[in-house]
Amino acid sequence: METSHKSTMKDPAKPIPNRTFDMKDPPLMCSTFKLLHVISNLSEKQKVVVRDIGFSSILDLCCSSVPKNLVLWLVDRFDTSSNTVNLPNGFSLTLNAAVVKSILGLPMTSSKIICKRNEASY
Repeated sequence: METSHKSTMKDPAKPIPNRTFDMKDPPLMCSTFKLLHVISNLSEKQKVVVRDIGFSSILDLCCSSVPKNLVLWLVDRFDTSSNTVNLPNGFSLTLNAAVVKSILGLPMTSSKIICKRNEASY
């Protein structure tokens, strides 16, 4: 009996059809659970590589979900033209490389990370 393996990767050249959503309850496509699953299944050798390129803080993530109301609240207050979160009290936070480094502990360098992707890496 022959089985065929179909790729689940989406064709980036194929446009996604226009969709309309009820903005009172829009769908969310963020999955910290999947990220935690990938992280927990890294081999020690892979973890060493992650640490070597300066992303060790990602190995310590433990939040398996993000409350939908929090995501919607942030989206509602995020200004894409200035990369700024505008809070109701008048305070604003501009997101840039330095802020991401400070919050997530990710490196802020000009080093390039070369990704070699293939079907087996998914």
